[in-house]
Amino acid sequence: MAHNLRWSPYSRWRTRAILASVAIGIAFTAAPRAQVSPLFPASWFQAIRGESTGELPAAEFRHIVTHFSGFAPSKGGDEIADYVAGRMRAFGLDQVAIEGFPADGQSFFWAFMTEPAWEAESGVLRLVEPRPERLADFAVDRVVLGRFSSTADVTAELVDVGAGVAAGDYDGKDVRAKLVLASGPAGRAHEEAVWRRGAAGVVWIHEADAIERPMLVSNPSIVPWRGPRGEPPGFAFGVSHAAGTELREMIARGERVRLRATVKATTGTGEYKQVTAVIPGTDPSAPEVWVKAHDNYRNTGGGNNLTGVGATIEIARVLHKLIADGVIPRPRRTIRFLWSAEHYGSIYQFFKHPERLGRALALLNVDMVGYHQERAKAVFRLYTLPYSRPHFLSDVTETFMRSVGEANSISLRNRGMESPGFSDAIFAPTGSRDQLHYAIEPFWGPSDHEDVLDGSIALPAVLYNDWPDVYLGTQLDDLDKVDPTQMRRAVLTVASTGYYLASVGPDGVPALAEVVIAGALARLAREQSRAYFLCAGADTVQAQYFEARNLLIQWQKREHEMMDSLRQLGDDAAARDALARGGKRIDAAYGSADAAWRESVAALRRAPAPHDAPRSAAAQRLSSVVPRRDPSIRGPVNVFRPEYGAMWLAQKTGNRDFVATIPLAARGQYVPYEALNFVDAKRSLLDIRDALSAEYGAIDPAELEQYFRFLAGAGVVALPVSAASAGR
Repeated sequence: MAHNLRWSPYSRWRTRAILASVAIGIAFTAAPRAQVSPLFPASWFQAIRGESTGELPAAEFRHIVTHFSGFAPSKGGDEIADYVAGRMRAFGLDQVAIEGFPADGQSFFWAFMTEPAWEAESGVLRLVEPRPERLADFAVDRVVLGRFSSTADVTAELVDVGAGVAAGDYDGKDVRAKLVLASGPAGRAHEEAVWRRGAAGVVWIHEADAIERPMLVSNPSIVPWRGPRGEPPGFAFGVSHAAGTELREMIARGERVRLRATVKATTGTGEYKQVTAVIPGTDPSAPEVWVKAHDNYRNTGGGNNLTGVGATIEIARVLHKLIADGVIPRPRRTIRFLWSAEHYGSIYQFFKHPERLGRALALLNVDMVGYHQERAKAVFRLYTLPYSRPHFLSDVTETFMRSVGEANSISLRNRGMESPGFSDAIFAPTGSRDQLHYAIEPFWGPSDHEDVLDGSIALPAVLYNDWPDVYLGTQLDDLDKVDPTQMRRAVLTVASTGYYLASVGPDGVPALAEVVIAGALARLAREQSRAYFLCAGADTVQAQYFEARNLLIQWQKREHEMMDSLRQLGDDAAARDALARGGKRIDAAYGSADAAWRESVAALRRAPAPHDAPRSAAAQRLSSVVPRRDPSIRGPVNVFRPEYGAMWLAQKTGNRDFVATIPLAARGQYVPYEALNFVDAKRSLLDIRDALSAEYGAIDPAELEQYFRFLAGAGVVALPVSAASAGR
């Protein structure tokens, strides 16, 4: 397939790569066609395709699941780190190392509270009355015992408290020293029942997907793991919807229901382990490309985290072997592989090593991949960057995702006598012959990418994951849910993307600039449509005129930042010319779109389009308020996530229910996150309001100001004195 990049530094490698890919292709029933991104030499893609497997990463995943257990930090987590490092050494990667980050359940690094190490030996929940029956056993399904449960041996009455998360759920019920049956979020139910009312423990009912899958059980983690006075937790057991319903019916009939719960577990200090290994690039001074998977096995079957570990082990093997054998050239940039606890490893390494800030060009976060899509009902998804971080990474990852996705999707136009509709499908010998369902979506989390995308770290990062999985976090989240065919496709997608990012230089900027412009025009079309229908749906055009036009204004700003991000790839005359042309095309497209939009809006009322109305006094005041991040608090300060901000904020404010005081939080989980991400010591609160409104809909200036006053009170940001005190 022809491509537009000037790959002259690597042309001597093409013949060798083509010969290797032809030899590899003999193993397949038909020679693969040129299924490849236009950014990438076909010979490189075919070499990566030929070397990659689905069986090997599935085997890595299977080995970890069947040989190790435990959360990180834990002995099991340490063993997984040792295993991954051993595989990297066996493959011959460079600079293989394991680094430990301390965790005790009390200390913070920035706004992240470390978790304690937790080791469970046993946990059994038995029905004593009205008949003897074993309800849950950690030895059978590890998922049934709530993480951070304490050692106990309790025989007590079971009290139904409904959801168990609000004071009203306990009206007229004495739960002290008893067990409660609850269906609300397990951590909140534990807080209400055990710490506030003295219950011994919680029996938690799995409600998700209850009609179709009433026998599923998932893990009732106890978070937070310390009480308001520092007391240790009780315990929690998970039961299925079917079992929970039966217990509720017994209680409703007036039967005396008594249970015995026995738990043996220890909680203490430990370490988060991070494994690193590298494929060195030819330019040690160039920013690296990072590929990350989290290796914290969560006692819920392997699919929750460890499919990504298996995939990244295979990606490292494939790229290292092809480079070492001379099939593809050594890339310009170093490729660094990282395996560590989700969230914590990503944050702690920057906390401990601030010199690593700015060291990477991009991060590819490989979360859960390779699922059997028919069994798990999963879709392979790419989540691109948020509006606060415009970067060419979004367009690069999308073009590779589409290349693999389209070739492995069934289309009627590809149907023939010998094909069910694939254009160039990739299968694994022991995998399914299913098509690939895939999606490319706007930013969402939570996973490691959200941590490094935070404005104080500012590492461009995308997420690969399979979602949904109806068995995620349940006793059926097991080996059966992995498909070597889908795993191989995920390996190929990420490996080729990472290798391209590590290889592309200034001579590749002209072609990549064309891809970015194409993406920009597609995004502009969506914003034009949003802008039109904002006005079309309003009582008066003027009511939404500014918010609609703001969509186009913010598009222009973001796309200029996107184009400017290409400067990170190096500088030469052709690259500079391409960027200059790209900037002019963005401005021209904006001018044309703005004029066309004004005409469309004018046609709505058969009158000239209105002009921008003056901003309100409240909005104008925000234009002079420029918030600044406190550099001593980096990483997300997430108001909704206990370990990743909420516990820290509760301590800082002295209010465990602080979220109720933040109206902006009602807009959704990532609106406050993105608002903070836009802080760069240049944007005013008004600038942030406008940028955030383009992403999530019109934001009330007063709500945004109140949120930043809250953050200033917690020490996350600094505001001018007049702004910090205004409105109090």
